[in-house]
Amino acid sequence: MPIAVIAGEQDAGINNDYIIQEVKFKNLWREKVHVISNAGHAVFIDQSVEFNNMSNSFKKFFESKCKTNVPFNSMKNNALD
Repeated sequence: MPIAVIAGEQDAGINNDYIIQEVKFKNLWREKVHVISNAGHAVFIDQSVEFNNMSNSFKKFFESKCKTNVPFNSMKNNALD
C-alpha cells in the first residue's frame, strides 16, 4: 500500500532532514517526502490549499492503483507490506 509523507518545512517538532535522508519507507508515494514551504507542524492549516491539492493527488493515485473495493478497516495487517 502506498504512503504519502507530507511535512511542513518549518516544523520545529520533526527533523525533516532525518526523515528525508535516514528513514527508509517502503512504497513511498513518488519516492519522496513532500515538504511544503512556509508551513509548520500544522501544514494542513498553514498551507491548506497546497496540502489539500497534494492530498487529493495522492488519493487519486491510490484509487487508480487500488484493485479491490475492500475498506481499509477490513484489510489484514499483511496487506500493508
